[in-house]
Amino acid sequence: DGPRPNHGDRLVDETKANPCRRACGMVDVGVIVRLLFLLLLGIVGLGRAGVFSVVGSNRARDGARDGAVYDNGSPGPTNAAVTSLISGEAHAVGIATLTFPAACGTTTPPQPPAALSACQTPANGEMKFFIQDVAGSPHYKKVSTVYAFRPITPMLSQITGTIYIIATSAMTVEY
Repeated sequence: DGPRPNHGDRLVDETKANPCRRACGMVDVGVIVRLLFLLLLGIVGLGRAGVFSVVGSNRARDGARDGAVYDNGSPGPTNAAVTSLISGEAHAVGIATLTFPAACGTTTPPQPPAALSACQTPANGEMKFFIQDVAGSPHYKKVSTVYAFRPITPMLSQITGTIYIIATSAMTVEY
């Protein structure tokens, strides 16, 4: 700091000489801390979106793998059997509701997410699971997941709204 101002024979404390300095510093710290805290919560919220993206991708890949395996001469596992397996895995990683909407048909959702139909759009915090059997050469199973993510932070949630995270995987069947 430097020498303190000298008023005669006594030293004067700068903060007492200018009381605004202390108050202004406290206000500045208060504003900065709030902004940094909001930034931190936003980063955590978007990190959660990344986690659900990985979870959806893993569920789609596992579903395609389960649907494409050879099953002792049968035409492979049914869609209901694959959904049951994937539903158990989804519950283990924190997705409470995973549904296979039969009313949507057997096609997987289109890209980009803005083109989702009403029956392909899940409610917030839910995941929908789609299985498509694509005949031809090569014959493959195509599996997609759609997760409706909404950030916890109110400010970020108002900016982004609901984010639909779509993951798709396809595997050649073994039968």
